[in-house]
Amino acid sequence: MSSGDYLKSVVYGALDGIITTFAIVCAASGAEQHDSVIVTMGVANLVADSISMGMGDYLSEKAEQDFASLQMEINRKMVRNDPEVLKKRLIQCYVDQGMLQKDASEIISRLAKYDTLFSEHALTFMGGLQPPGDESLSMLKGLTTAASFIVFGSIPLLIFILKDQVSSVFDYHPNSPLAISTVATACTMFLLGALSGSLTERNIIKSGITMTAHGLLAAYAAYVIGQVMEGFYGQRIS
Repeated sequence: MSSGDYLKSVVYGALDGIITTFAIVCAASGAEQHDSVIVTMGVANLVADSISMGMGDYLSEKAEQDFASLQMEINRKMVRNDPEVLKKRLIQCYVDQGMLQKDASEIISRLAKYDTLFSEHALTFMGGLQPPGDESLSMLKGLTTAASFIVFGSIPLLIFILKDQVSSVFDYHPNSPLAISTVATACTMFLLGALSGSLTERNIIKSGITMTAHGLLAAYAAYVIGQVMEGFYGQRIS
């Protein structure tokens, strides 16, 4: 598993963490909940969702590894018992990609001299799978996702937890720290979007703006729902 895979887990966990937590903050703020309630809901979301995200990433990675191990064993048996069948399949795959029959046969004949390499090549080229690795790497990937979720998902909440200190620094004393939380969250989402863009070789500015817009749209949709539900239930109670 490459460093790029771990970086993807960091970005994946970070984006989900900051957007979902900020959406909860916005919904609770829209419902005019006390700051202590907002923090409690946010922390509960961080803990529960980080466990869910980490386990989900680990289990999906493990399932892929298990399937790759099964296919790898099938390929090894074919190499031992009937290598010509596997050779013909690979040659046909090369021909379908535009390679001459003669060239494809020569390449596969040379590759077939190395059993493990031949089996792994068949796994990747025909099955679209990477050779199975150490299971501990799958666990580390899940932990990376969970940790990233918690770290970046904490940003919208930290503004509420440290609101007095933040207000003193910026000399800004609103009734709710939601505005400052929005700025901090938007800046972080822009940086994460730019990082995501660099991973996929897209324009980092465009990726940052797109990610920020999507995140804020989702969060403030939750804010509106919070206001609507508070108004609805508030009228019923009164």
